[in-house]
Amino acid sequence: MNTTQAQLKKDSLLLRMAADRQRLNAWTKPAGQRSDLLDFADPVTQRWLMTGGLMLLSALKLPTFLKVPLRTAATISLRNRVAALFNAPPPAAPQSETPTHSMPMATAPHAVDRSHPADRAVAP
Repeated sequence: MNTTQAQLKKDSLLLRMAADRQRLNAWTKPAGQRSDLLDFADPVTQRWLMTGGLMLLSALKLPTFLKVPLRTAATISLRNRVAALFNAPPPAAPQSETPTHSMPMATAPHAVDRSHPADRAVAP
């Protein structure tokens, strides 16, 4: 084999490799997108599913060196999910298109206007 044939063989191999690389890149997702198994669920549901998965894994008969970290991760994850429930703002009431009250709502009788400085003073 002379040097010309070796160079041609090398060039054809490099071209084939470049074509294969382009075909593989066409099948993969762009770099900015993550490939998750839980793409069907919203992020809150994904976190609860992950917590449940950790709890199930920690309940399996596994060696201690695997079971203890799984149980710890499941406990921390469950603690974070419950804390998120308590710290989340209350859901907004759905707004209907038709008004429910035809008359304007009056202020409550116990509400006091404290905008005047004399009203803000505390009696001894």
